[in-house]
Amino acid sequence: MIVRNTLMGWAARAVNLAISLVSVPILVHYLGKDGFGVWLLLMNVWIMVGLFDLGIYQAYVRYAAHDFAAGDPENLAATNASCLSLYLIISGLVLAVYAVVAYYANALFSIPPESTLLVRWALLPLAVSSAASFPARVFEGLLFAQEKIYVYTAIGVPLNLGRLGLMIAALEMGWGLMGVSLAFLAGSLAEYLIVAWVSLRHLPSRRWLRPGWHRERVKQIVKYAADTMLLIVGNRVRARTPTLLMGILSNPVAVAKFGVGNRLMSQSVEQVTASVVAAQPRFSLLESAEETDKLRELFLRTCFYTGLISGFLAVGIVFLAGPFIHLWLGPEFSESVTVVHILVLPMTLFAALGPCEALLYSLKKQRITGLVSLAEVAVMVLIYYLILARTGASGAALGLGVALVCLRPWLLPAYISRRIGLPLWAFWLKGIGRAWLILALAALALWPLFIYWRLGSWLELVAGGVVLSLVCLGFMIAGIGAAERTYWQGKLSSLRERLASARPRRPAGS
Repeated sequence: MIVRNTLMGWAARAVNLAISLVSVPILVHYLGKDGFGVWLLLMNVWIMVGLFDLGIYQAYVRYAAHDFAAGDPENLAATNASCLSLYLIISGLVLAVYAVVAYYANALFSIPPESTLLVRWALLPLAVSSAASFPARVFEGLLFAQEKIYVYTAIGVPLNLGRLGLMIAALEMGWGLMGVSLAFLAGSLAEYLIVAWVSLRHLPSRRWLRPGWHRERVKQIVKYAADTMLLIVGNRVRARTPTLLMGILSNPVAVAKFGVGNRLMSQSVEQVTASVVAAQPRFSLLESAEETDKLRELFLRTCFYTGLISGFLAVGIVFLAGPFIHLWLGPEFSESVTVVHILVLPMTLFAALGPCEALLYSLKKQRITGLVSLAEVAVMVLIYYLILARTGASGAALGLGVALVCLRPWLLPAYISRRIGLPLWAFWLKGIGRAWLILALAALALWPLFIYWRLGSWLELVAGGVVLSLVCLGFMIAGIGAAERTYWQGKLSSLRERLASARPRRPAGS
């Protein structure tokens, strides 16, 4: 089940990345830079409104999974009913928030006056989608609670492709921003309905899904949600604040140019953090067993390999992002290249610190990450108000970069190192620092090649990526050390033996 869920998760990320790469130039072509910037702004509003969940979803999955495991239909019914009731209340609040945002859209965001009415209408489908998404989380949570994550993922991948097709059709018919918003609503409602139908098939009784108010279970849900709320709020606000502040303090064109560069970096970071999640259960197991020595060893090894993955992505972005964006969107988005180059170090460092966040979660200290994220938002807001009006997309990237490097890299490693008895210098030198030194040497070896090789076509870009990957892989194999090479050779030998034993044997004399 775990392997199936993991493989489906990776497949979904690959498809979503491809959809993003395809959709951005299409949206820019039909909507223009102004319209694309407005759409990015509206989508960030939609994502931020999701904060009204306040950790209820995590609490629901936890209690529903417990009720399924215990075979307790009465408590499961109470959990479902209570969460449905809470979500219906939240849906009403969300519609009220959208009404306020739509009414004050021109005052809240720096959009052209002639676009105000269109933006208000485009917010309406997003409001319906947001309001419907909250009760729909109960059906999604039912699948997650039964470890049927792969089912949810298998539904989402084709529907995301279908949503992209609807958007293209709406744009072809000349519906513009409103058409994109309606296509997004149609895709979202289809997803909610299909997930609900599939999850109900896994329930022994549909009476388990009726709104109700079970006071004791509501208290338990709210208490559990409060423990994770700060982490969720902090991470989401930190991720969405740059674009929202751009919409308030700058113009849609700057939002579009910043959004392209920031999205490219964010999706690279997600590839790293998705790998780190796999270590979290083992962190929890070792911590609960009080095996501190093994925990330190695993933590350092995770930091080292996370540093290798993040460093490899950083080298690739430094050398290939410029040619990629020029081929992808054209020279009009040259400032997006500057955004990427400003964010490479801060966001790569952010990704490399993923093991710290995973270990904090295992130690039940995830609130620390939430507090750091909110402090980063405060730094970001201050810098943006000082420089954004004059510097546009590049200033937004600078503000985000400064916020990411001034707190997190110093606070999280210091706390973790003290908590598990690891010298701070060991964290940096044996973990991230050692990995980044290997990739820095690879970057120096590649530098002369990419100074003269301009990568002016897609074929050359692919060839450049292959060369870069091979050089980095060679440096990584040489730099990981004899002990790690022996470790992986043992793993490969064990894998070959399992494959050989699983291979069907031919009958004698055949």
